[in-house]
Parts: sequence; structure tokens; C-alpha cells
Amino acid sequence: MLGSKDSRQYRTLQVYLSLILGLAFLLGVRVSGSEAAEKLLFRMSWIKTASDAGIFYYAKEKGLFASEGLDVTVREGKGSATNVKLIAAGDGFIGIADLGTAMKAIVKGIPVKAVYGEFQENPMAVISLASKPIKTPQDLLGKTLVTIAAGSYTKLLPALCKKNGIDCAKINLRFTRPPFQKYLLAGQADGFLGYFTDNVPKLEVAGNRAYAMRYNAYGINILSNGLIARPETLEAKGDIVRRFLRVTAKAYKIAMANPDEIVDLWMKILGRGKRELYLRILKNATSIVQTPHSRGKPLGWMAAEDWKNTQDILASVGELDRTLPIDRYYTNKFIAEMK
Repeated sequence: MLGSKDSRQYRTLQVYLSLILGLAFLLGVRVSGSEAAEKLLFRMSWIKTASDAGIFYYAKEKGLFASEGLDVTVREGKGSATNVKLIAAGDGFIGIADLGTAMKAIVKGIPVKAVYGEFQENPMAVISLASKPIKTPQDLLGKTLVTIAAGSYTKLLPALCKKNGIDCAKINLRFTRPPFQKYLLAGQADGFLGYFTDNVPKLEVAGNRAYAMRYNAYGINILSNGLIARPETLEAKGDIVRRFLRVTAKAYKIAMANPDEIVDLWMKILGRGKRELYLRILKNATSIVQTPHSRGKPLGWMAAEDWKNTQDILASVGELDRTLPIDRYYTNKFIAEMK
């Protein structure tokens, strides 16, 4: 039998062991909690000056992703077509792509699906100087426009012409490399094709009043950028997708309510550029996040009518080999209501 002294030592040892085990347990919980943060790669569609880039950098740097248990690497992109291929191949958890580009890929059997409608109003425009504005499709006749041959705004110009009863052959297209502003300012073109979201601010911050004739005002109502993922990812890691989209919507709400806060961080990331330029770009970007069909729904929610319009317009200019049931392109399953 143990003596009283031995018993006291034994009880003391038990207390110490309990404390050590308790501490180890707490440390173990903390370590496992850290390890539980889901590491994932997010691919932006373009470089860090893109109109939506500041929003995702903000979500990363301000801990919005971390608050949802996500350890996100934000990577610059090289365009929608490349992103679609990378995401389909499993090189990236989720990414941004032009939804028309994603639609064409899905029709060809490439396994991606849209999960969040980021820019739902079409930002494509014919951009001219306000002193010599191109205001309507009829004003395009006889004009010289600069553009890039592979640009989506170039490929949809015939749809704009057809929708408004004009002959595209009577528009002088000059194919060159961007930036296009220099041709306009030098008087070598009457306008150029591009997105109003960033091109109009670039002209105006430099002291040149601009006019944007937007495609969507004349019947070309197609979806623009959105977030895409592999169907297998949606099946296997749906909760993680839902958390990522919840952060995306939260960051967009902050951008809409307090754009200065986003731009302050964005400028630190960029390390250069005019603050007023990026503030205007951000405000333009957050102005096109919903359509009349999706207003009143949570941010990112996509309407079947908008997908049908997109498919019909792409098919009308020969950009689709065939058409599919609309629900093959997208899902709203991972969009949640937010207060």
C-alpha cells in the first residue's frame, strides 16, 4: 500500500498529468483547426488591374476568406478561354470567365459550370469622344472602328447590326492591338470596341470626355463575367463552394457601399496608377452586377431568361455549334441569402 506521503505525490502527479493532457488537447484543437483551413486556388480572369480584381484582393487581405475557413491563393489570369480550360482540367478550385466563353466550352463538352453571375449586364460598347459621339447603331455606318479580331465585342458586332437593321459591311473595322485609345485621340479612328467599365474612365481621367454606346441598350443582352467550377468540385466540395461565394457576395456588398475602402487596398496591391481611375472602374463594375431579371435576388443569383438570351444571341452569330437545355450551363444551388 502507498503511504500518505506517497499518496500525496501520486495525486500531485495525477494533477500534473491532467494539466499536461488538457494543454495538449487544447494545442491539438488549435493545430487541427489551423490544418482544417481549406487551401484552394482561385483564378482571376485577368491581371491585377482588371475591374473586379480589387474586390478579391480585399477579400483575401482583410480576412474575409479566412473567416470562412478558407486559405485562398488569388492568382492573376490570362483570359477567359484559358481559365475555362484550366478549371476544367482541375488546375484551380474556382475561377472567373466570360460566361459566353464558358457557354461555348460547355457546348463542346468541356466540364465546367457557372455558379455565380458576377457581371450580369453586358459591358460591351462602342466608345467614342463626346465631341464626336457615336450614339446609335445607325451612326456606325461609314465609321472607322479599331478592335481586336478575337474580341468578344468584335464577334458580337454582327448581332448588334442584325438586331438594329444595319449592314455591318458598311463599318470600317481596323484590327490592331490594344490599347485603342491612342488611335481615337490621334484622329485615326472614330471609335473603338471595348468595355465601358474601364475604357471610359481611362479616357476621362486623362482629360477626354467619352461616350459609350452600350450593346445592351440595343438588344445585345448577354451575361458577362461569372465564377465557374468543375461539376465534380460542386458534388464533392459543395460546402466549400458555398463559403467561397458567400465571401464573394460580402466583398461585393462592401464594394458597393464603400468603394473607397476597396480602392485603398487595391492601390497598395498595385503600387502605381491614379486612384480616381480605379475608383471609377470599381463603381462602373458594381453597377452591372444584376439585370432586371435577377434584381431582388441575392448577389450572384442568375436568371434563366438571361442565360436564354445569351444562348440565343451567340447562336445567331454562329458562336455555338448547338444549343443545350439552359440548366446545363449554370446553377444557383450555392447562392445563399445574405442580410
